[in-house]
Amino acid sequence: MHEFSIVKDLIEMVEKEAAAAGANRVTQVTLRFNPLAGFVAEHIEFSFELAKAPSALLAQAELKVNSTKGMVRCLDCGHEFEVEELPNICPHCDSLRLEPLDQVGLVIESYEIER
Repeated sequence: MHEFSIVKDLIEMVEKEAAAAGANRVTQVTLRFNPLAGFVAEHIEFSFELAKAPSALLAQAELKVNSTKGMVRCLDCGHEFEVEELPNICPHCDSLRLEPLDQVGLVIESYEIER
């Protein structure tokens, strides 16, 4: 479960930024992930619960997870299109040879704080 170390790093970033903004606590964190990068929403949620526990600012924070569709390019005909998961088939030439274009996996979309 590679999500844990990434989620832990994201929590540390939110904690640092929230503290610099004078937050008493973080109430919500919204993460966006690309399923083509191999992330699973349930693993992200589980990792968040574990990683936030020791944080005074984030211990009670709620998590919102937004999944995006990934962009792929067909290596045979060059057509680019959105998919929710791989493997998939090119709608133009029925090829299975697809290359993900957006490899960004997990990012902080937003967070809310209380002062």
